[in-house]
Amino acid sequence: MANEMRTFIKIISNKKEVSYKLQELFRYRQGNNEADALDVINYINGTEYSFSDETSKENWDKEVDFPTPDTWNELIGSKWLYVDYVHDDLPKNCNIVIRSANSVPIPFLQTLHSMLSEIDNKIIIKGTYEDESYDPSGAFIYAGTSYSNMEDLDEIYNQEKAFEDDFYNEKWQDKLFKLEQVLVEIYLKSIKVVQKNADESIKPDDLVKKSVPVIVYVNHKNVEKYYNTFSNLLNENKFNFIVLDKSKYWSSYIFDSTKAVINLKSLKKIIKKCIPSAEFYEDFFELDKIKNSTLKVNPSEENSALFECLQITIPFEKL
Repeated sequence: MANEMRTFIKIISNKKEVSYKLQELFRYRQGNNEADALDVINYINGTEYSFSDETSKENWDKEVDFPTPDTWNELIGSKWLYVDYVHDDLPKNCNIVIRSANSVPIPFLQTLHSMLSEIDNKIIIKGTYEDESYDPSGAFIYAGTSYSNMEDLDEIYNQEKAFEDDFYNEKWQDKLFKLEQVLVEIYLKSIKVVQKNADESIKPDDLVKKSVPVIVYVNHKNVEKYYNTFSNLLNENKFNFIVLDKSKYWSSYIFDSTKAVINLKSLKKIIKKCIPSAEFYEDFFELDKIKNSTLKVNPSEENSALFECLQITIPFEKL
């Protein structure tokens, strides 16, 4: 059985009020340096509950000064919970890491979703989780006003391989991130409104839509090996490079498809021929990443903080 579960939460919303609500929810009691389950319950219910060993109150009474088991189970779920929260006015830049006992605190995630969806009914709360032994590990999504999905990674963490391979943990994290992306994609596809193409003789899926950029997603360590290949192929076919966005381990090369001279099927074919490991996803990217570029896109109908794109992922490989 798991001892400590870590849950990494990301919030996708363009409303600053979401950030302010997080800041209020995770405000910790005087004398502490992080929020815990009691802080969350106190904020939601407007109470002043405390633990018996941290209060100066005389005659502390558990029935009066501590939440009932029903309240705890409804709002938190796990036996204990601590929150590492770093605030930012933009929700996507808020850092939220939850440590909880034994399992993912699903009731807490449901509580968080319920509160934030009242502010933004198109919100996406996504993330990954991992036990201290990485069994289980997985990803989740809570979105809109009522949608949720959670899935364990369908693979067993190999301690021996982790000891032998310096990059094993990094590749494990990449798999969790990819699972998270898949869950988001499933959600967005489930609510996507399909619009009729103006020219019914042309199949929308067979074309590179002018409003749909192409994003090549490649690990920093593999850029040198693959950059010339994919950039030359895209440039030759009139996909114009716009901007580079970097995360901790990955680089995202964003290309404008407005003047592309080949269709989507042909693009995939030539990329796959030259880079056999390449994978393709109809995905979404953060609008904020291109705000200072010349790229013109339409925000997603489901979440205006995102825009639709074709993602070409080149999986990490040890060189």
